[in-house]
Amino acid sequence: MAKASDINELACDASARTAIALVLRTRLGEMCALRTAALDWSDPEGVHDMRVASRRLRSALRDFAPYLRRKLPWRGLRKLADALGRVRDEDVAISALEELARAAEPDITLGLSLLIAARQRRRERARVSLALALAEPALEALQAKFLRRLERAAAAKVKRAEDEAGDADGQTFRRAGREIIADLTTELRAGG
Repeated sequence: MAKASDINELACDASARTAIALVLRTRLGEMCALRTAALDWSDPEGVHDMRVASRRLRSALRDFAPYLRRKLPWRGLRKLADALGRVRDEDVAISALEELARAAEPDITLGLSLLIAARQRRRERARVSLALALAEPALEALQAKFLRRLERAAAAKVKRAEDEAGDADGQTFRRAGREIIADLTTELRAGG
């Protein structure tokens, strides 16, 4: 699994809006950089890595949403994650069925072979959808839309902060992080 890269430029004492934008841009870049690996059908880990990177991005987006307008392209990210998930689910199922077939009695192997073939057909359809979602123009459009909206969302929050507090950079990333962790802890304790 591809490890999330450290964001060396990230400073806890930086303004929350600046740091949040940096984190989201970095996670988006990581996800998009995995395009070629995800389209390499010879290695199912490429799809897995991009799916995990998309989860990281969507998780960060969810956590930071209170500090930005919610007009970021959730739907586009969700569609991409769904396409990645459909391929990955079939990869995992096929792998598990193939492992069972290797250890199975001969009379069971035929049934497992039929299940594997059906899953392979579903995976091929899922791969076609994923290839369309990851076509360079489609991915570039998603990335451009995300970055445009991120810039506007961060700027809009700053304007509201200036109106309310008179200080656009008053909240640090550290303080926002503490608030996010407190909110998530409360949510976890509440069971939701």
